[in-house]
Amino acid sequence: MGVSPSTTASSNASIVAPAVGRRNYLFAGSHEGAKRAAIAYSLCATCNLLEIDPVAYLADVLPALARGVAIAEIRALTPASWKDRKQA
Repeated sequence: MGVSPSTTASSNASIVAPAVGRRNYLFAGSHEGAKRAAIAYSLCATCNLLEIDPVAYLADVLPALARGVAIAEIRALTPASWKDRKQA
């Protein structure tokens, strides 16, 4: 029916993580720092949803970004594409 069962633990986790993030953004040092922290939180949360180890993902993707990546290749670095490539 397209509806997944919800549990109290998963509901609570989905509420608590953004609240913790908001509190941490207060200490980011600047608005730009807070934006960067939000990106990092989003990437890690996406990895967790896709059952990817965020550390393994970032250890693989960050050096590629540091070397420079063409705009056309950015999609291949998303967590979902990275997982598909690793499983192949």
